[in-house]
Amino acid sequence: GYGSGVIILWDIFKESILKSTDDLHTSPITSVRLTSFPMAGNDKSNIGAVSVDAGGLVNKLAFSKGMLWSTYSVETECLLDGTAGQILAMEALPPLDFVEGKCGSTGTGGSDGP
Repeated sequence: GYGSGVIILWDIFKESILKSTDDLHTSPITSVRLTSFPMAGNDKSNIGAVSVDAGGLVNKLAFSKGMLWSTYSVETECLLDGTAGQILAMEALPPLDFVEGKCGSTGTGGSDGP
C-alpha cells in the first residue's frame, strides 16, 4: 500500500506489477496484511489481503489469477467504513472453518476436564 491509497500486488521475482487498485482508499494506506488462506471461495490459488487506511477504512481483497493470459483480478469487500475512527493495529485471522479443518477437530478439545 502507498500514501496515495494505491494497493499493488507485485511479482517480486520478475519485478513486475500483477494487479493495481487505485479506487479503494482515498487516504494513505497504513497497513496491509497478506493472508495464507483463501478469501474467496475454496480456490487455494487466491491471494488474500486486508488493507487499512489513515481514515479507518478497512477492505478485504481477494486476488485471483485468471486462466487467460495469466492476468489477476481482485474482489473487494468493505469491512469498516471509517466511521469508527482510526485503526491503530490490525491482524488478519483465518476463518473459523479454515482453522477447524487444519486442526481436524470440531472444537471439542478432547479433554476430560470440566
